[in-house]
Amino acid sequence: MAGEEVARKFAYATLNASIIADSGLARRSESSYPPGMAQPKHPPGPPMTLGDMRELGVQKLIASCLNNACRHTALIEVWSYPAATEIMYFKRRVVCANCGARGNRIDVRPNWREQPPMPTKLSFD
Repeated sequence: MAGEEVARKFAYATLNASIIADSGLARRSESSYPPGMAQPKHPPGPPMTLGDMRELGVQKLIASCLNNACRHTALIEVWSYPAATEIMYFKRRVVCANCGARGNRIDVRPNWREQPPMPTKLSFD
């Protein structure tokens, strides 16, 4: 009796899986994402490079220490690095001057505060 129940449940699950796959509703399995993480709406794009950042008018990186006792921030001059250098290159190399934190304890990103304001398009036609 128990074997029949298991076989019936397996057949039902297989049927549902094939219906979902045939309908185009098949999605990436929930188990392939870390627990509590939302599924991405789009695949990630290429990593940002210094050239991309410079095209947007940003010339410096900002490094922030994630150590709760420190929270030090500093600007990093990157004008001497080639345009193809990825921002993540710096995350692996930056060390906090206050507490010595490095790696995952440092957040490095473009300093968006220095980006020039985008022109607005006003049309009174």
